[in-house]
Amino acid sequence: MYLSPEMTVEETEFRFDAINAHHMEVSIKNSDLTLAKLPDARLYKDYLAQLQGQNRRDFITADSDLNRRFTISGIQSMIFEYKPDMVCIDGVYLMEDEEGAEQSWQKMMHLGYGLKNLAMINKVVIMASTQANREAAAKEFMTPKAHHISYGDALAQAADRVFGIAMIDESTIKIGTIKVRSGKWCPELMIQFDVDSGDIKELAEVETEGDYF
Repeated sequence: MYLSPEMTVEETEFRFDAINAHHMEVSIKNSDLTLAKLPDARLYKDYLAQLQGQNRRDFITADSDLNRRFTISGIQSMIFEYKPDMVCIDGVYLMEDEEGAEQSWQKMMHLGYGLKNLAMINKVVIMASTQANREAAAKEFMTPKAHHISYGDALAQAADRVFGIAMIDESTIKIGTIKVRSGKWCPELMIQFDVDSGDIKELAEVETEGDYF
């Protein structure tokens, strides 16, 4: 289940369509979909027919609006209804804090531990993204650390695993481990992602930075 507080369901599913089309050996580009520049609209129609014919229930997408902001209790209701294996929240800082925190760090603490409780109670994996602050942006190509998390690091305190992502170029990112509560500590990775075709591949491991810990 993929929840996007800042993108519409249509924009989100365009990306999934490009990835799924790639695996189904159908040529559909995300940029063509988002810019309404499909070279042949029948191609997309045929693809959707194939996808529908498979009765796929691999993922559920949802967006928010002024009348329905994502909340802890709201996500709990969706988990109860759809029973997903994983919940992804793209932009946790845009969720609404039902406890009404006045400070941003308090809001992140409420949301972080609220999501932690949901994961434990429902036995479901929850993945949430947030932003890095300006200090991290100024350090080119360096993966953000816990103190670079915008609005406070309470989300990282609640999480079992935390990863920092740095953009190298339009199609390449570097991922570094910030925290592992238990299990193996992962090395930094270089990942290449083509949003048009849905191709994702690991390029190489990189050296751990001196101030990594």
